[in-house]
Amino acid sequence: MTDHQRYILISEAQSDTDRETFVSDWALSSMWGEDADLAHTAKQCGKAWDAVHKPVSEIRAEMGLTQVQMAERLCVSRRTYENWEYRDCPIYVRVLIARLWNGFE
Repeated sequence: MTDHQRYILISEAQSDTDRETFVSDWALSSMWGEDADLAHTAKQCGKAWDAVHKPVSEIRAEMGLTQVQMAERLCVSRRTYENWEYRDCPIYVRVLIARLWNGFE
């Protein structure tokens, strides 16, 4: 998946409240090309939706990281990252977290 495709998915996932509809619609998108593996693209679409809608603390826990470790990976202070967990996390940070998240290629 290219950075451009990842950004499109995450941007579109922001306005979609139904995960299943989002995944099925975007997995079939022409954005992937004719030879795309449907199962793989569906998995990636699900990860994109999750990156936007799951609490950042859940994603961090799935990655097996502490707040300090996640902050270090994002090059921010622990306090800044903590604020993102307890308040609104900016979309650009969610894009960065999605890139770090195992399985979101």
